[in-house]
Amino acid sequence: MSIENAQEQLQNALITTFLANLSFLNEYDNRLYQRVDALSQAINSGVFKENYSLEFLEKDGDFDIYDHKNKSYLYEKKPRKYNRTAFNKIDFTSKGSFSILDPQIFQGKHFNSIFDEVEYFCDFDYSNKLLVNDIFEYFNVFNNTIGDYKFKKYKYIDKFMFIGTLLGRHIPLILEKTNAKDFFVCEQNLELFRLSLFVVDYSNLAREGKTVVFSIMEDSHILDEQLERFLTHKPYENYNIKYFTTDYNIEEYFNHILTSILAHKSTSFNYHMMLENIWKNIATRINKYPVLQFKSEYDDSFTQTPVLFLAAGPSLHENIQWVKENKDKFILVAIGATYKTLAKHGIIPDIVTTLDPQFTVLNKKHFDDANIQYIHNSFIFASMNTDGRILKKFNPDNLFLFEINKPLHSSNICYKGFSVGEVSASILLGLKFKNIYYLGLDFAINQKTGDTHTHGYSSKSYDDDYKTRKQQEHSNTFTFDEELIEIEGNLVQKVYTNRLFAMSANALSSNITMLKLSNQSIYNLSPHGAFIQGTIPTSIQTLDTDHFTSLDKTTLKEKLGLFLHNISKTQLSQQDQEDLLEERAYLEDLKRKLSECKNHPSTTFEEFNARIEALLQLFFFPSVYCSFVLVVFIHFFNVMLQYIYYCLNTQNLPKEKDKLQKAENVFLSQLDKLLDKYTSYLKQI
Repeated sequence: MSIENAQEQLQNALITTFLANLSFLNEYDNRLYQRVDALSQAINSGVFKENYSLEFLEKDGDFDIYDHKNKSYLYEKKPRKYNRTAFNKIDFTSKGSFSILDPQIFQGKHFNSIFDEVEYFCDFDYSNKLLVNDIFEYFNVFNNTIGDYKFKKYKYIDKFMFIGTLLGRHIPLILEKTNAKDFFVCEQNLELFRLSLFVVDYSNLAREGKTVVFSIMEDSHILDEQLERFLTHKPYENYNIKYFTTDYNIEEYFNHILTSILAHKSTSFNYHMMLENIWKNIATRINKYPVLQFKSEYDDSFTQTPVLFLAAGPSLHENIQWVKENKDKFILVAIGATYKTLAKHGIIPDIVTTLDPQFTVLNKKHFDDANIQYIHNSFIFASMNTDGRILKKFNPDNLFLFEINKPLHSSNICYKGFSVGEVSASILLGLKFKNIYYLGLDFAINQKTGDTHTHGYSSKSYDDDYKTRKQQEHSNTFTFDEELIEIEGNLVQKVYTNRLFAMSANALSSNITMLKLSNQSIYNLSPHGAFIQGTIPTSIQTLDTDHFTSLDKTTLKEKLGLFLHNISKTQLSQQDQEDLLEERAYLEDLKRKLSECKNHPSTTFEEFNARIEALLQLFFFPSVYCSFVLVVFIHFFNVMLQYIYYCLNTQNLPKEKDKLQKAENVFLSQLDKLLDKYTSYLKQI
């Protein structure tokens, strides 16, 4: 065959692969297809000049990428060696993987010593002790096979991340070696990804039941949404997420990946807490207090009034004098952690919000008896699971509850978040206020002092060398607030923050993207805060409040009270009550199915896995309306199945059938007990 014919055949093969990939993306990820197609048109028309080109190296027998700007080859003219190294690097151990499992538990420590280390657990009464006790039931089953998860050897790999693609020629090799089922593919450069479409068939990542999530040169909030898609698909398999990185322009990815994984950490949301604290309290309060309804019709003239939302970030103290001077020009909304600081400067908020369910924290730090009188005339927005002893401290005429996680009022909506800051900010959007100003909603540390919160608040302060602190990107060692990361700033290019704040910033950005109406404007006044998607970064020094109308706060209180009562409900509708009756009947049927499963234990892992899939369908996709079933039981399934699958996915597991059946029996018994308790609270409504 002549050289010309060989080149022509190679060219035809490249075009065929590219067109096949376009066809695949057109159906599987149309938004990505549109972006690739737009880039192709720009290149073909000469509007965009390519920075990279695809070159076939005859000597190496593979493709390389030529960088026109740096006049270099990204694979250094050794692509086959690179791909072979990538293939050899992947094994079936926990090395080179992410995990949402808690190391403390997997080192076999008893729960008493675990609870001494509060960094790993949030203290919601005794719910975390119950959780660890549940997990230790499986220790009795798998005691001799757990060991240290850092040296784990797996039988199979379910989830895999390709962090950076370059040409992606290593992807089919790793796919064949691992036979993984669910993939995440990210690349910072759309042009490089487009080149890979000529030489790799990406449709193989979505065949035979496999799934793939792409995130190619996305804005940070889109990247976070795509990570969420990947992690929430079969989340009980997140105990081992293997990855391969090209190490080319991928630094920013690790911050986002680790923060997202931390948000899904197996004990971050405790099903006992969901059941005993949230569901139980909702069941006893739903028909006793006015509950804000965020799908109501609103008085448009009232929502024109500007709102200043005050959170406990460092920027609040720095700008407290400005707040004092302008307090009568806004509806002042403050989280419970700030009103004492405000009161010391003669500032009384019109609305105070609280989300934290822990009585000790609220009683000592926020709503102590010595300071509660400051907000006797303020309106209180409290979550449905706020401790009853705290609710009794508030003026009942001014108290309104908001639903969390899942509304029992079917016409209502709930706003999700990790802290009172982003939830309260989302509530203000839901109330349809047209102009909202954020101050103290920093989600970042003070870039000069290292403080995390405003003065007068229990604040963590990072040491003087915090700017040189590095997170451990390529390991499982990461926490909510120990290491610092850089993220996009509000009024400066970059700010330092911890992962807990980053999670909150991501949650609020996502909420704003979904909730913000075209006639709403949000101004972020925090000078060294994190950038929040959908907000307008604004310096207080440039904000002209002279033309703002001064408000008569007595008149405002009357109008605000009428407004809030008009958009609240104190009773469930007849339809909502009938739905709850249907839910009870459905759950009773589920209990009968669990009993049948216990009488016929699984004999193989495949049989057990099929049974679990069937139960997941019954709980997560019920045939009738269900209130809190998904909220409570999704966390039970995710936590327990992570541990069960982790233990069963062990090379050379002794007595596998015996351990499988014992673990299944524990799982079904725990599930049965939770159903009983859940149903008992349902009956109280």
